[in-house]
Amino acid sequence: MSKKPMSRKLKAIFKFFAAILVINVIVGVAGIAFMMLYYGEVDGQGQAALVTFMILNTIFASPVALYLYWWELHPVQTPESDQYNDPRQ
Repeated sequence: MSKKPMSRKLKAIFKFFAAILVINVIVGVAGIAFMMLYYGEVDGQGQAALVTFMILNTIFASPVALYLYWWELHPVQTPESDQYNDPRQ
C-alpha cells in the first residue's frame, strides 16, 4: 500500500501552526532563562508574565506565520527559479 502524499495546502497549514509553536518555544525558553539568570527563580508572578507574553507573542507572531503560509501556497516564480519546476522539463 502506498501512502497518499500530503497536499501543498495541508503542508502549508502545518507549517503555519509549526511556526507559531516554534516561535513560542523560543520565547518561552528565553523568558525562563532570563528570569533564572536575573531573579534566580521563576515564581508565580513570573510564570503569569511569561504566559501573558507568550499569548501576546502568538498574536504578533501570527502575521509572520501567516506570511509563511501564504508564501508556501504562492511561491515566487522567476525564470531563474527552479524551486517548484520539474527539472526534467
